[in-house]
Amino acid sequence: MAITKLPPNYQLPSPLTCAICSVDLTLDKATAGLFDADNHQAFACVSHFSEVEKLLLGWADFTDRERREYLNRDQEPDNLTYGGDNAWLDT
Repeated sequence: MAITKLPPNYQLPSPLTCAICSVDLTLDKATAGLFDADNHQAFACVSHFSEVEKLLLGWADFTDRERREYLNRDQEPDNLTYGGDNAWLDT
């Protein structure tokens, strides 16, 4: 599932890099994932959908790495899933 449309004011990170295998990506070859420790949207190659084990292990490794970074900063690990402003979860 590739991204076909972005929100109007979304600033695309440059360069766009796969969070799983670290290759440079174009938007048509990327799928959105979790948020990184800097509260930026992470992306992965759409080709990983055909390599399910690599996809799952790659996101698990990414989550572990980013969670450790968050904990080193004394921030909430939920931000990796919901972004930095997760006040809506309390409603």
